[in-house]
Amino acid sequence: MKRRHFIQTSGLSLAAILFSDAVFGSPGSPNGKLINFPDEVSAIVNGQMVKLTGKGKQIWTYREMIAGLKNTSNSIAVTIQAPGVKLSTVTLQWKTPVKTSSDILNDQWARTKKMGVNTIAFRGIHQGTFYGADGDCVGLTPKVPWEKNKQWMELVAKSGTPLFISAQPEAMGTEQRISIKECFKLAAQHLPVGEPLDWMENAVPKKWKLNGKIEMFDWD
Repeated sequence: MKRRHFIQTSGLSLAAILFSDAVFGSPGSPNGKLINFPDEVSAIVNGQMVKLTGKGKQIWTYREMIAGLKNTSNSIAVTIQAPGVKLSTVTLQWKTPVKTSSDILNDQWARTKKMGVNTIAFRGIHQGTFYGADGDCVGLTPKVPWEKNKQWMELVAKSGTPLFISAQPEAMGTEQRISIKECFKLAAQHLPVGEPLDWMENAVPKKWKLNGKIEMFDWD
């Protein structure tokens, strides 16, 4: 096998392998299993993408190719054996659990304010990187004042993140229907991700930069 075809690791993969447990933690470390061995390993062999078969999670094979993973004192080491194989890329994949419960409760404004607004504020930067970073569903209910839910809905619509709305019929009127329509029009556009401007001063940011404009919200 020619040396230049041995392995080409992307910057992201290399970082995931070499970051020490001081940053993330490694399997078996006292800091907890913050980085586990990968769930899947694939490679481009002779110009084709193939999936390796795992023997446990430390040995992965495909025909003559063997990928070995070992937990060292502060990193995960990867060794590759691929005699007679043109190997260009090896990819380690981790399956990330998906939440099964809601961050917010639509009839509890305090939780919606804390979890929903802050999700947009601090996870909005993930928007479009592998997934859409939604701040959870906007729930329109008579149990929460319309002026609060309207602001929450408008923030999500202007933030450049996905907008989901769940409305109880008894909470819907002409004003609500018009506002929902306008918010969906905004959310359908490719807007820049909203930026909280006062997150160092307020636990729930009130001052935002949305689509190039400064806007204030009253969450209390």
